[in-house]
Amino acid sequence: MKSTASSIQTGADRINGLLAWWGVPDALDVGAAEGRAKRFQGLVSALSQVVSEASANQAETATATNERFARALRELLGARQPADFIAAQSRLMTDLMETLAAQAKAWAEVTQKLHECCISITGTASGGPGERAADEAGSRSGEEKPSGGRDARRPGRH
Repeated sequence: MKSTASSIQTGADRINGLLAWWGVPDALDVGAAEGRAKRFQGLVSALSQVVSEASANQAETATATNERFARALRELLGARQPADFIAAQSRLMTDLMETLAAQAKAWAEVTQKLHECCISITGTASGGPGERAADEAGSRSGEEKPSGGRDARRPGRH
């Protein structure tokens, strides 16, 4: 591991030397590249976890759905009276709607988690949410200034 890091640094020094000859000094900043690589690695890990959880949830939902549909189909085929047949159809449609609602909810949760992962990586790449909040507060205070160079308390005077 130590030799890999030193060989990367040596390679970066060589590239910086070559680029400096062309007039581009310190074009390859190894520290910044490592920071971006670590943030990207964290994003990939978080996304992998989200996808793994979503896959497990979808597998559970599919298993439960198959059991419910099999039961509803048996009830539908076993119905002898029109009222039993209509009740079985109603249960089948209820199961279908509940399954679709559960899948929509699961996908909404996955989308929210993906959004949070992407927001967290962009927040760390652009200086963090604390700096952005300070920038926004500063821009808001700039919006509150009166225009036209007049004192806001005395509208008639310049």
